Amino acid sequence: MRFTDIVFSRKKNLGNYESEEVSISAVVAEDENVSDCLALVKQEVLHALGMAVDPVVAAPTKKATPIDTKVTKPAIVTEEAPVDTSKEDAAKAKKEAAAAKKAEKDAAAKAKKEAAAAKKAEKATVPYNREEKSHRIEFAKVLASVNPNWKTECAELGKAASADLSGKPMMDDEGKILPEFKALVEEAIKEEEL
Repeated sequence: MRFTDIVFSRKKNLGNYESEEVSISAVVAEDENVSDCLALVKQEVLHALGMAVDPVVAAPTKKATPIDTKVTKPAIVTEEAPVDTSKEDAAKAKKEAAAAKKAEKDAAAKAKKEAAAAKKAEKATVPYNREEKSHRIEFAKVLASVNPNWKTECAELGKAASADLSGKPMMDDEGKILPEFKALVEEAIKEEEL
């Protein structure tokens, strides 16, 4: 019996329910040793998958002629593609994957940090309490910055705004008036003037 074709295939588990399969077919010439050709084809498949390659493979007397090389990923449309055997491309792909993973981790850490800062900012505000004298004094200062003549022009509007804004965040934890509070006062005065 004479062997004319060799086909070797190996599937590698990538994790997360994904795998990659590489198959190589080769034609064995009449003067070639079948075992040597099979060892060479196996070595090429393992190398393409980045798996350990047995270094003690005897080279065939004549190189087998590859017929078909394909990389298949299950659950994805199977396409014929050449198998990239260069170590530089594999190293480059590994670096790109590591960089993408690092960027993903950095983005997650940044989002977590921003969420923590937002939560801290929420906790670090002091709500306006119109019963507290120091708050009323600060509220009057905000009114004066919005309308310097508020006492003569819109005192009633100031009182109404004071009642409406009770309980809204007024100051940060350092006692500085929040820009959002000032905007609310401006809006309340304008709405009432209309």
